Amino acid sequence: MEMVESGSSSQEGGYMTPEEFKEWIKQGNGYAMGLLPSTEWIGPMRLEDVELPEGAPAEYHYDFNDIWRRYCLQINYTNGMDVDTYPGRSMEAETGPLDLSIPKEELEGFWHKQYELRIELAEFAINQYNEESNFFKYELVKIEKANFRLSGYSEFFMTVKVRNVTLGTVVETFHIHVGSHIGDLHKEVFSCLPKGGALSSRSVWKRKRNRLERESGTSGT
Repeated sequence: MEMVESGSSSQEGGYMTPEEFKEWIKQGNGYAMGLLPSTEWIGPMRLEDVELPEGAPAEYHYDFNDIWRRYCLQINYTNGMDVDTYPGRSMEAETGPLDLSIPKEELEGFWHKQYELRIELAEFAINQYNEESNFFKYELVKIEKANFRLSGYSEFFMTVKVRNVTLGTVVETFHIHVGSHIGDLHKEVFSCLPKGGALSSRSVWKRKRNRLERESGTSGT
């Protein structure tokens, strides 16, 4: 996955340092590759140019215009975690939901390998979170929901249940964005956070603004 180059993303008149950029991604902003999600969906100028998924009749252009709008806005604002409205298989629908209802014993070939990769990556992300945490430690219980995107990585956006092993019985929900590089297969954790635990964009940019004000010798409010 090609991220925006560290320090090149500008907002509020300043630039992120490499450290701020890394923190920005870790706080659940990897789906948009480091960019702030747009508040609007800019669709095609003509309804006949609306992308139709495989098998959709041409007369449904108007209906899919709204479907695409809801899909694009939601998936960007939830960092790839939620896809309540999925247009269907299409070149434009780069991220789609995975069917986790099929028992492991019935999976074969590619799907069995993908199942094992999901588990491996989820556990890898939780273990990395544990190494960086100074207090609670967790273990994977199950993957509740997962979306998939193929970029430079096989990317998974997973909602998982984890057990707090420090407290013994407490089960919590985490959001994990993790990938396996399609070339050398190395694992990359883009973000691993308790659900609802990401910093808001307002918090991240306030930090940056304060830094810029300190460097310029001014004081903020």
